[in-house]
Amino acid sequence: MNLRTLVLLTLVSTAAAASAQTASSFHLVTLTGLTTTESPSLTYSVSLGSGAKMVYNNKTYNITEVFGVYKVAKTGSYTAATAKTTPSGWSFSGASSGSTSNVVGWTDPTKKNAIEIGQSKSFAYNVLTASTGSTTFTGYHIRVAEKISGNANTLFIYTTAPNKTAPVPEPATMAVMVVGAAGLLRRRRKA
Repeated sequence: MNLRTLVLLTLVSTAAAASAQTASSFHLVTLTGLTTTESPSLTYSVSLGSGAKMVYNNKTYNITEVFGVYKVAKTGSYTAATAKTTPSGWSFSGASSGSTSNVVGWTDPTKKNAIEIGQSKSFAYNVLTASTGSTTFTGYHIRVAEKISGNANTLFIYTTAPNKTAPVPEPATMAVMVVGAAGLLRRRRKA
C-alpha cells in the first residue's frame, strides 16, 4: 500500500467516524409543530408545521428545518434496521446481522433536501428490531433560527412524547369485521 492510498483511507475513515452519531449526541427537548406519525408498517411521516418550536435548556427556539430523522436507543441498541424507502437526497444508516447501533435512520448529508416549514416526508423501515429492554425514542437533527450556543444553530434532539400511531378503526368497522369473522367460522363448521 502506498502513502497516497494510506492517507486517503485515513481521511475517509476519519470523515465517517466524525459523521457517526451516538445516543449521547441527542438532547431532550419539548417540541411543538414537529410531528411524526408512525404506522404499523414501520412507516414514519415527519411534518414540520408553521410555528414549530422546541424548548431546550428553558429557552424557546424556532425550528426552520429537519435534516435527520432517527430512531434512538437511549438504553440498549438496535440489532436490525434496514430501509424500505429513502427520500431523494437522503441516506440511511442502520444495523445489520452481526452489528448493532443505538442510532439508526436517515440524514440529508447536503442539507439541500431538508424538511422545511410546511413540508413532510415519509421514511420506511423494512426491519426495525431493538434488543430486549431497550428504551427507544424518535430523534431529529434540526436547524433553528437562533443560535443555540456559540455560533451553532443545529442540534440533535429527541423528545419523550410518544409518537402518534395510525388511527384505530372506528367501532362500526370493528363490528363488521367481527360479524365477517363469525360468518367465516360458521361456514367452516358446516363444511
